[in-house]
Amino acid sequence: MKILVKKFSLCHDGVKYSAGSVADLPDDVAADLIQQSPKEFAAVDAPAADETPAAPAAPAASAENGLPPVDAEKLRKK
Repeated sequence: MKILVKKFSLCHDGVKYSAGSVADLPDDVAADLIQQSPKEFAAVDAPAADETPAAPAAPAASAENGLPPVDAEKLRKK
């Protein structure tokens, strides 16, 4: 089971996981950590083997957002 280390750090089998990292631990160990310290650890939902993660959406161009194009020469102070 994969868990997220929210606070502090976790040392398991000689590997140190700092805050913000994801550790892949045995299910019983991960379940105990999450149950005993829910503020420090959280379960991470991993996608199934046949699922692919969705690609992040590309940022929209400024014309699509309804913003006019900007002319830097006109905005520059003289």
